[in-house]
Amino acid sequence: MMSRFVCEALVSAGKRHTDDEELCEDAVGIISSSQGAAFYIADATSDEDRIGAFSSRYLANSIGYHFLNNALDWFGGPQTQMDIDGLFSGSIDQMQTAWANEWRSFISKPEAMEMFGAKSRPFRGPSADGRLLSFSCAFAAGVILKQDRRVLIARTGDIGMMVKREGEAPRQRETLKDRIFARVVSHGDAAPQMKFSDTPYEVYKAGRMEYLILKSDGAKYVHEGLIAGALAKSGIESAKKLRRIFLKGMRSDTGDDKAVFYGMFI
Repeated sequence: MMSRFVCEALVSAGKRHTDDEELCEDAVGIISSSQGAAFYIADATSDEDRIGAFSSRYLANSIGYHFLNNALDWFGGPQTQMDIDGLFSGSIDQMQTAWANEWRSFISKPEAMEMFGAKSRPFRGPSADGRLLSFSCAFAAGVILKQDRRVLIARTGDIGMMVKREGEAPRQRETLKDRIFARVVSHGDAAPQMKFSDTPYEVYKAGRMEYLILKSDGAKYVHEGLIAGALAKSGIESAKKLRRIFLKGMRSDTGDDKAVFYGMFI
């Protein structure tokens, strides 16, 4: 009878394969409560734009901030049925509102307009030429509930996902092509405006979970066969063996950033 719930988030900054600059574009967050845990894992696009506080890393962490805040409200409120779709889409809406407000305040400064002119890149539009800044991230967020060992996840982009349910073999779900985008666009002499993508995302729900693993593409070297073998053990030893596998894989000399989240019932 499984009774103990264990979860952990790991992140390691790595170097690009052709650049000495240290990066840390991957992000992970987690909160726990007596009911379970809420988490997010993101891979921000490292080669996109930056201006002021705005970057792909800030985009990823902004969504995660709102998602965990909303999950905390749910954990602390009357226990209605968890609506992961509403929780995730509401977090996206809150991020967009906050970013639009922050951008209006930022770009109202003359020095910010100069910075936009220097950092943005030109593009040819159908009606008027313009300038563009772009930020994006792959993102997954979810809640694991101890009751019924239930997992609810919203996911988009190339965040890898492996799920093991009671009585079933471990399953690796395919990564997705879409990412969450925010763009600053100016047409002609118009003021730069913050715009957002309407990104499709997958919603996954399942009960009787034994373990769940999500990882950024930098952690692809962590072989699913090793993971399944470690978690075939019983009790706390399975968690210890899994952590040893991740520890070896999170070395800084393996290139690229990497992030992993796992939750398991043992």
